[in-house]
Amino acid sequence: MAIQIGLYQGGRRIAELRGSHAEIDLAVASGKQVCDQIAYEVKVAFLTIDDAKERIEVARVAAAQAS
Repeated sequence: MAIQIGLYQGGRRIAELRGSHAEIDLAVASGKQVCDQIAYEVKVAFLTIDDAKERIEVARVAAAQAS
């Protein structure tokens, strides 16, 4: 039984593996960035709705007092 590996194949495979790991790391970082952006947008939307509710209540009180 004999194993044959080309002299430069080992280095090429290691480089390909490192490149693949770098691509995975980049994809994970990109996914985290998307999740952070979604969380930010949800928080802003929530605060906007909360603010609108408060303004509606103030307007109702003002309308009731004006009547």
